[in-house]
Order: sequence, then C-alpha cells, then structure tokens
Amino acid sequence: MDNLWWGSVPDPSEMIRQITEAMQNGNHVVCLIPEQLEWHETFRSMIAAECRDSIKTLKIIDAQKRQDKLPGELLLTEYVTHPTVAEGYRRSFGYARYLAENDAVSGLSDHYFFVQNASGDSMKEWIRFMTDYQKAHKPDQPACVILLECTGKNPGSGNGLQIVDYQNHIKDFDILILCMMASSGLEVRSLLRNYAAGLAAELGSHDPEFAAELIRHGTDLIRDPEQTVRDVAESSFRSNGAGFPVSSQMAEKIWRAQVKTFFPVIEEYRLQLIRKYEKEFPVLETITGTFGQDIEDVWDIDLGTLKYLCDTKKMYLPGPEYQEMCFYRDCRNALAHTNPLPYVSLDQLAAKN
Repeated sequence: MDNLWWGSVPDPSEMIRQITEAMQNGNHVVCLIPEQLEWHETFRSMIAAECRDSIKTLKIIDAQKRQDKLPGELLLTEYVTHPTVAEGYRRSFGYARYLAENDAVSGLSDHYFFVQNASGDSMKEWIRFMTDYQKAHKPDQPACVILLECTGKNPGSGNGLQIVDYQNHIKDFDILILCMMASSGLEVRSLLRNYAAGLAAELGSHDPEFAAELIRHGTDLIRDPEQTVRDVAESSFRSNGAGFPVSSQMAEKIWRAQVKTFFPVIEEYRLQLIRKYEKEFPVLETITGTFGQDIEDVWDIDLGTLKYLCDTKKMYLPGPEYQEMCFYRDCRNALAHTNPLPYVSLDQLAAKN
C-alpha cells in the first residue's frame, strides 16, 4: 500500500515529483509534513531513489541528532573536502557566504543534502542558512542542493526557497482513490466494492494507513463495519509503531458512506419506475406529495407517494414490482433519516444493480 500511495495515487506522487524535480533543477526545498506522515520511510526512500539517479550524491542529515552544530558549521566541518577551504573559514565571513563563495572547490556542490526531522529551532536555523546561502551564491556557479523535511508553520515564499506543503497536496479524496485502487481485488459485487472503498476512507479517520488496513479487510468491513474497525485497531499498527484511533462517530461515517454509494442507485430506480409507468399515473391535479405538497411534474413523485397511489388503488403495480418498490422506499427512508442499512439490504441493492 505504501508504494501505491506514494507512487500511484495522483496527489501524493505529484508531491514527490515536485520535490525531486525542484532539487534536480538546483532549487532548495522546504518540505512541510505532519508529525505522523503516512509510510514516512517509503516517502523518504522514493525521494532518495530519484536523487540517486542524478549526477549529485545524496547525503542524509538528521537535524534532531545534529543540533550540536549550526547548519553551516556542520556542512563546513563534515562535508567540505578541500582542506584549504575547510581550514580557511573566519567567523567574520559567516558560514552561508563563505560556503557560497567557495562552492566551486569545496566539494559541497557534488551533493544533495536531505535534512530530516527538523522542527522548532532547528527548522528556523536551517531555513535561515538556506536563505542566506542562496542569496550569497553566484549565478551559474555549482552549488549543493538542500531538501529540508520539517514539521512546523509554513515560512512563506518570501525567502526564495521552494515550499512544498503536505496540506496543500494531500486531501481526503486521495485516500478514497487509494481505497478504490486497493479494493479492485475484493471478490464482491461491484457496488459493494465501491461501498467498501468509501467506507474504508470514511472510517480511516483521515489516515491513509488506517484506511489501507481497513480495505485489506474489505469483505468483513462491508458485513460488520464497527466490529472490523475495532478488530483492526486492536491488531494493527501504523508504520511508525503507533496505534490507530477509533472514531466515536462510526455510525455517522457508515451512514455517510452508504448515502454516497446507494442513494444514487435508489434514485435511479425511482426514475426508471416512473419512466416505465409514466402513462399509468392519475392526472397530476389529484396527486399530492408525501408532505401534502402539490405535484407539478410526474418526475417529482417520490417512492412514498408511489406506494400511497398503489395502496389507495389509484395505480397498479404487479406484486413483485410492488414489493421491490416498497423495499427501495424503505431503504430510501432509512437513509434519509440517517439510519445505516443492514448488510442484508445492501447486498440486496447490490444484487439488483
């Protein structure tokens, strides 16, 4: 699922493409991510794989572990290979300006630096260095490229760095796409497969990893969503070892997934029924809606009114069709009153469509 998310789902894969393309074009990048990024190591490895295909070599720096040195000091003392440059620094130069003026011979320009786990003060220090380094760098001269992966507030675009913000890329719709891709192997009716994808996305609590675990149990999820969520939360963990939270609004999320999947099916049935029996309806002047409103167009007749017309002998449906109409009407009423349908009703709807 991790490779599917970061490699095939459009927005996550586009996020990685933007990062690596900017780096390959020589731009410094600030990548803002949530504290619990889904499949974090896969995200990093995909970026690293793209960088390793270029002419620069990739160096990983853990900002959390290397707060003993300022960014410029760290690069100068541990990554500059030319001895004269390494030994010629004076405090009056400033690390950013000194390194920028010596890019051609320092050896730094041979590298991408992927700075990870930056937050708080370390994030501010790295952004300050990257900004100053970029400003001091001479045009058309080789330079290192820095990717800063961090959690924190978006610093804005005024510093000349390219900002890639997770929140601007990844949406709940991406989770649905992931679940739809992953549900293709479920051996259930196609409508139930669509429902499973929507259900996993809703119950996944905005977490692609949780949604992915739920869709792996797609058949059980369709039959008993609440129990499946509890079972998965008890037995599975995120890629970083953290547990999955169980929503206190499961019934509402189940209902929402059912409305999105089955309400259009019920509406299509209503329109087909009206189309089939359009000429059988009594004159509109004699028809009132479920709530007593006048019906001005035959296409506005709802299933409740259709049942009333049959029950009062104003129109006729053969026995099986009448029973089917009552079934669809009951399903529609349940969903309209925010009551999730039981599995047996969902399976029956799926079998008819």
